[in-house]
Amino acid sequence: TSLIALAKDYGIDVGNNVVVDISGMGRLIGTDASVPVAANYPNHPITDRFTIITAYPLARSVTPITGGTNGRTAQTFLESSPRSWAEADLKGLLSGGEVGLDEAKGDKPGPVSMGAAVSVPKPADANAKPEDKDAPKPETRVAVLGDADFGTNGVLGIQGNKDMFMNVIGWLSQQENLISIRAKEASDRRLTLTATQQNNITWLALFIVPGIVFGTGIYSWMRRR
Repeated sequence: TSLIALAKDYGIDVGNNVVVDISGMGRLIGTDASVPVAANYPNHPITDRFTIITAYPLARSVTPITGGTNGRTAQTFLESSPRSWAEADLKGLLSGGEVGLDEAKGDKPGPVSMGAAVSVPKPADANAKPEDKDAPKPETRVAVLGDADFGTNGVLGIQGNKDMFMNVIGWLSQQENLISIRAKEASDRRLTLTATQQNNITWLALFIVPGIVFGTGIYSWMRRR
């Protein structure tokens, strides 16, 4: 409740809903409609030149408040596909019942904003010492996403999730030079074998396979005679 109130104070409305995605894009990564997938991103420094898909299990809507709050105007940087909606009937959804877009019951049609960010410049201080011209100007930065699971071990391996998480951190720390799509790390594919397994492979490679080839040749020669 306190976090939702804090987000609202910065011009961001966090919905009490769950985003349902029926676009079928989740099948590419083995998920279902409860995991909305983002492939196109609104223009924002966090998603600058960002072109890979990300997924957000059981995400809720995160929408900038029209006109802002207290002079703070947020901007969407993450949204679901057009074939999605924010489902307000949580009981019906979690009980396994059939759900569908019904705006009369509070559902929001897609694309649904699932992430918003806002930056607020530091108020001017007449008594402050002159700052370095090359240093970034002090400001408060807030980024709100409707799902915290996208950065956990279980789903961090989904294509762009790690890059999205790192880009958010880079923007919050005013280090835009760190925002990018990072090279994939080579995975450790070493094969560990027991002594018995190593012996079996040796017998297979040195005797069994050559023996089968030799026996097939003898059989073919005898048939021709």
